[in-house]
Amino acid sequence: MAVEPSATFSIIAEPFDRDIYAYGAPSAFPPGRDVPATQLLIATEWAEAANDETIHNIVKSITDDFRAMAVRNGASVEHAFVYPNYAEPDTPLEKIYGDNLRRLREIRTRYDPGDVMTLAGGWKL
Repeated sequence: MAVEPSATFSIIAEPFDRDIYAYGAPSAFPPGRDVPATQLLIATEWAEAANDETIHNIVKSITDDFRAMAVRNGASVEHAFVYPNYAEPDTPLEKIYGDNLRRLREIRTRYDPGDVMTLAGGWKL
């Protein structure tokens, strides 16, 4: 894949405190609190919009490679949740909110029947 010379990629692993989600009341995210979280941030910068699809494909490839490496090393990541702030735009909502997605959609239907909050951007429930 040819990428413009000014494109940069940074990969940052963020191992969180094992008990990070053990505190506070249950919430929509994470969908489960029994698995310690380690986020992988893949930050990218590029100038040319013509490279958007190529950059997106590279990031997906990096993500797939890290996931495969984790599995090879004994990590059980097949059903790991995805941190919404680092998720790719086409990430299925089930990967972010898990079984909480149904409840979130019910809340949206009840309190936002006109779908006003979708105007704010972000993940569309």
